[in-house]
Amino acid sequence: MAIKIEDLDQATATQEQPPRSLNSKVKVNGIKFTNAATTPIKMFWLDWKGNPVSYGVVQPGSQMSMNTFVTHPWKATGMNGEAMLINDAPIWHPAAADANTEVFISAPAAAAPKSVTEILSYNERILILSFLKWHLKLITEQQYISEYTRLGFTAQSI
Repeated sequence: MAIKIEDLDQATATQEQPPRSLNSKVKVNGIKFTNAATTPIKMFWLDWKGNPVSYGVVQPGSQMSMNTFVTHPWKATGMNGEAMLINDAPIWHPAAADANTEVFISAPAAAAPKSVTEILSYNERILILSFLKWHLKLITEQQYISEYTRLGFTAQSI
């Protein structure tokens, strides 16, 4: 049985390598990249070596129509290079069945907000609590202790 170069390309692409275009055999016409994000995005085709090739900017709510090929991966970034999602994936790989369809570009889900102890230093937290307690008299002693504990302090440090 003879092994085709394309089969080797496909096998190689699936082995922990960065995504890249493999061949231009199966055309996928009429893709509409729709920017569902609230900011402009940059569209990139990943070439034969996996290098991003810019295909321009898509404004929020706008579309970019594109003909592409199966095995030609695409990615999108924000204007500052932050990764965006195409149909909920960081890299979108078109399939033959994707012809004449709309694919959506969106921002990744926001990371969980950081806790106060990750944002403020120990001294900053002390300063805020002291200000609230002693200068503004906005909180009771019990609220002070409760807030102190919530902010990551132990009873011994009060």
